[in-house]
Amino acid sequence: MGIKAVIGLQMFEKAATKLLGKKAKLASLAVSAGYKLATNKSAMEQAKDNLKTLVRMVQSYAKGDYKKAPVKSLVMVIAAILYFVSPLDLIPDFILGIGFADDIAIIAYVYKQIVKDIQAFLQWEAQQNIQNIDPSLQTI
Repeated sequence: MGIKAVIGLQMFEKAATKLLGKKAKLASLAVSAGYKLATNKSAMEQAKDNLKTLVRMVQSYAKGDYKKAPVKSLVMVIAAILYFVSPLDLIPDFILGIGFADDIAIIAYVYKQIVKDIQAFLQWEAQQNIQNIDPSLQTI
């Protein structure tokens, strides 16, 4: 990832730190990211699954369900989502063909930096789904 994208992410880390304790605003941020992802499907195809995972992590944290992610990782995730939803980034999103290149780079960078924390979240998430299934159906 280029130095410009790292600097771009760092610009949002301060705002992400402030949002960390504001669960309603985090939930709203997750909704904004989901909306932007849904309305820009083709441009975001590469990073779609990773971004969805990051958004689910923030949603689970905001609800108070998932509490195991390190603060540093949460700040990076929130900063990446802020970068994604912000109209002010290094490459404006409206530039056809390359407008989402910096967003994709930020998402990929954050995902790679905290992959172990993401794997732990995915494992936790899978366990939650198992627990929500009727116990009588688990033997089928």
